[in-house]
Amino acid sequence: MLVGCGKAGWRMTDAIFKRVVRIERPAAEVFAWHERPGAFGRLCPPWERVEVSRHVGGIRDGARVSLLIGLVATSIAVAIGIVIGALAGYYGGVVDDVLMRLTEAFQTLPNFLLLLVLVSIFGSELITVVVAIGVVSWPATARLTRAEFLTLRNREFVQACRGLGMGDGRII
Repeated sequence: MLVGCGKAGWRMTDAIFKRVVRIERPAAEVFAWHERPGAFGRLCPPWERVEVSRHVGGIRDGARVSLLIGLVATSIAVAIGIVIGALAGYYGGVVDDVLMRLTEAFQTLPNFLLLLVLVSIFGSELITVVVAIGVVSWPATARLTRAEFLTLRNREFVQACRGLGMGDGRII
């Protein structure tokens, strides 16, 4: 299992950070495939290997774009969710009520429809789609962060920070 995770991690890293290098071969080398030693050269002519490498390169390019979209959208959603959840959980009261009603409003709207509305208003460029995915995906993170802040805000170390005169921003 560890080897499988390592291979998957290597492939994701390869897909994100590597560029596909295509090497052009001279025509004489391409048409002399049957003269090369080794069973692989006899079974598969070079132009078929070039086609396979192009397909693999296309898959790698597509995987890189998909992974980057996922990572950036998740980063945006986590950042928004942590800020809203931390503010709601730490301050409580009216701030908590307002921010949690906003969170519930985002949770009751279907994500796909909200995503379509955002993309139709702001355009269908890649960065717009990524930001729209991040904007509609934050409520679960906000709820988890709020719950954790509600449990931590009355702990001893937070009371000690208040006693030392630390501000709310520094305690959060």
